[in-house]
Amino acid sequence: MSEQLVIDPARFARDRVRLTGSIAAAALPRLAEQLHGAGGSIGYEVEGFLSERGHPGLHLRLDGEIEVRCQRCLGALRTRIESRRDVVLVEGADEFAQRSDEDETMDIIPAVPRLDLRTLLEDEVLLGLPVAPCHAEGECRAPEGGPDAAPERVSPFAALVQLKR
Repeated sequence: MSEQLVIDPARFARDRVRLTGSIAAAALPRLAEQLHGAGGSIGYEVEGFLSERGHPGLHLRLDGEIEVRCQRCLGALRTRIESRRDVVLVEGADEFAQRSDEDETMDIIPAVPRLDLRTLLEDEVLLGLPVAPCHAEGECRAPEGGPDAAPERVSPFAALVQLKR
């Protein structure tokens, strides 16, 4: 899915279209900034549906593994991406307003005539990432050359003693 994938969400939902595929994590520009190396890939499935109130909706399913940078050791950290979310498009919806009749399992976004699925999938992946990804305690890789490779610090006073001689 390297090209832009734009759909008419109302028609997509009404016709109950189903798309499946895979996307390289590095092909998503905002996600690519957080990747380590090639990054991995993410499988996706998008299926249209109509909500109980007749609004167009999309079932989003993401599954895959990506490589992000550990914030402790700066090495590669494999991160599993698994997401199941329903997105409903509602005319005039304010995505930041709290709705009393909102179903907790569905996200409501403003209805648009054209929707870029690539951007929607990237948003979903970014929402699923940890804020500060780190290896489990004790699993970070040692610096190059092993734990004793760090240069020994010399006391500035020891250097003065050498100069005094």
